[in-house]
Amino acid sequence: MMVRQPEATTKLLNMVASRSAYEDWHARYEMEGGANTPWHKMVIKHLQPSRDLIGKRVLEIGCGLGGFACWLATQAERTHAAHAARGLRRDVGRALRLAARNPRVLFIDAMSDYQLAPELGGNKERALVKLRQAVAAFELERAGTEQLPGWGAAEAYELLARDLLDQGETLGARDALEHALLLAPEFSQARRLMAQIISG
Repeated sequence: MMVRQPEATTKLLNMVASRSAYEDWHARYEMEGGANTPWHKMVIKHLQPSRDLIGKRVLEIGCGLGGFACWLATQAERTHAAHAARGLRRDVGRALRLAARNPRVLFIDAMSDYQLAPELGGNKERALVKLRQAVAAFELERAGTEQLPGWGAAEAYELLARDLLDQGETLGARDALEHALLLAPEFSQARRLMAQIISG
């Protein structure tokens, strides 16, 4: 007679095995030496170190192998870096406590829910609510006169569109992409996704 493991035990074992494989993979590779990916270059383009980094504490969530965190550490007073396998949810919660109305923090929180696997705590339906909050916060920020870093708003609208598509809301996704493209007309990911929607 074969005894089956309870489903929760199986999920936990799979999650531990996945995390171990992730940690093993990262242990085999050296840390990135710089901030040279297209994403890093786009963020750097929108940063003004004297305004955004010098004398500030910075939290990078989803740091991967740490190249961008190393660059940030040369600019900011203090840099913290976190990745999913190293306490992402804890660090997102910390960022929310420190800056609960910052649209970039709200966007990162929503992005972690959207991108994490369900067994690691991700939830696309919860992400949809959070993405709507993030884009609303970006709109409030744009209406204000305070000069803040320009990155994040178009990206939040693009991820909102993806999540809306996942939920079967094509019209809402198209509306979100139109907002993204108004903010960043050359945003290639948003343009490609819009082309997919239009072509059916």
